[in-house]
Amino acid sequence: RMFKSFVNEAGKALSSMSFVLWLRELECVKFQAPPAVVMAIFSGRLWSRGLTLMHFRESTEVVSLEDGSTNVNFASDFSASATLPTASIRCSSYEDILDAVHGLNVLEQEVWYGHMRKLTSRLRAFVAKYKSADLGNTPSRVRLTILYANMFIGTALGHLQVDEPHWWSGFCEALRAIDYQSPAWTMALVSVLSQEKAEDTSEKASRGRRDSVRRTAIHESIRRLIPVKRKGQEPCLRNVAGLSCSGGTYKRCDNSRRVHNWNEHLPSRLQEWVDTAYDTRATNGCEHR
Repeated sequence: RMFKSFVNEAGKALSSMSFVLWLRELECVKFQAPPAVVMAIFSGRLWSRGLTLMHFRESTEVVSLEDGSTNVNFASDFSASATLPTASIRCSSYEDILDAVHGLNVLEQEVWYGHMRKLTSRLRAFVAKYKSADLGNTPSRVRLTILYANMFIGTALGHLQVDEPHWWSGFCEALRAIDYQSPAWTMALVSVLSQEKAEDTSEKASRGRRDSVRRTAIHESIRRLIPVKRKGQEPCLRNVAGLSCSGGTYKRCDNSRRVHNWNEHLPSRLQEWVDTAYDTRATNGCEHR
């Protein structure tokens, strides 16, 4: 169902081990291909069952040289205990994902049937379309894209592993699901965008509070104008401006020396400073005079 090159020159079917060893030596295999990776490719184990798309990224020249200088290319542990190399889902850009799709595409052009090639064709189109919609390579969106690309591959190949008469219809349905406008992708994207908006709003609010603190530093000449009662109490200027104070409530200030709902008029110069410093002249200026 997957591989077109499963026979030798004499037309006889290759054994699984012969096929795997042949696969490792292909010129098109530019990614790291230890036994565990090759066996996963042979059995179609991708996504939650084994490989991820990022396993197919072409190795850098330095990595290839290092592998050639060690015995890593001659390791032959094909046992069940052989483990896959770790592949990160953290990509810096959509180009990283497209590089991995390219690595998979080069391999499939050599060893897979035509219907399998439609998988990478649709994946490439899916990633490219969203890349053009997110020119800034937003980290959360790039991450969502690689997660869904892995899911799409695993779902499609999963239908090839089952011995059922309807495997073909399931495979075709999985290919159609690889769509920029699919309901599942749209809902996931909306969720990520909503989270980004909430985080951005929270960051702006936090920045605004910090700016407010810096902006409302009280000069000594203004501080001398603040009225103080016999018990040492003075008005909370944020409350006078109609704002909440951090750590306090509507009726009680977080500073025990300061009082909310001050019932006396402030000196005009102090009131002007409050209106200007807290940007409340338009809304609170008449109320406090």
